[in-house]
Amino acid sequence: ADEQTLKTRLDYSTIVAPITGVVSQRLSEQGNIAERYTHLLTLSDQTTLTTQVTISELLINKLSKGAAVDINIDALQLQQPIKGFIDRIHPNVDPLTRTGIVEIVLSPVPQGARPGQLARVTLRSQKSERLLIPFAALRRSTEGEYVFIVDQQQQAQKTSVITGLNIHGQVEILKGLSVGQQVISRGFTNLRSNKTVVIVSHSASSKTNKATANPISIPQS
Repeated sequence: ADEQTLKTRLDYSTIVAPITGVVSQRLSEQGNIAERYTHLLTLSDQTTLTTQVTISELLINKLSKGAAVDINIDALQLQQPIKGFIDRIHPNVDPLTRTGIVEIVLSPVPQGARPGQLARVTLRSQKSERLLIPFAALRRSTEGEYVFIVDQQQQAQKTSVITGLNIHGQVEILKGLSVGQQVISRGFTNLRSNKTVVIVSHSASSKTNKATANPISIPQS
């Protein structure tokens, strides 16, 4: 029994790595006594790299496991983006930031890629039509978000809106506007409802506000 116990202890004295990799962190030296559950080494598997991205709760439900992803690593300065795919979508969303975590696997791993490098990820979601206006046109007050539109009498009208995503300097309008309306994006000084406005490309009198109006469009994004 003593012999069997010593053989068992001898087997435990040899540590076998569960994966093939590179030792990236060594926390103990030869000859040290290692107690149970002591962290001795950290192994880094350079053949498989994963990056984590935080995604808004408004977008995370539009992503699916296995979807293709384009990845750019600044340190490598590659001409073409690296291909990857979504490997895992975490089930929980952070209640403070309203974001969830998506894990993306680089496939294949390019030469020179290392853990800790900055990666820029481009995700593809389903294309859909969105009602967009310039972000500069959106105003806020204690009552909520609103914009000024120009009616047929060339007068400004305050209109409450409900917004969605911010997309490249534009904001999505979920409720409150329709296609074809003109939204004022500049010239808000002393602007109020029922005040006559003149578009900056036209001549303006001293009694009117000069404003820049943008027609609402619905591009696909």
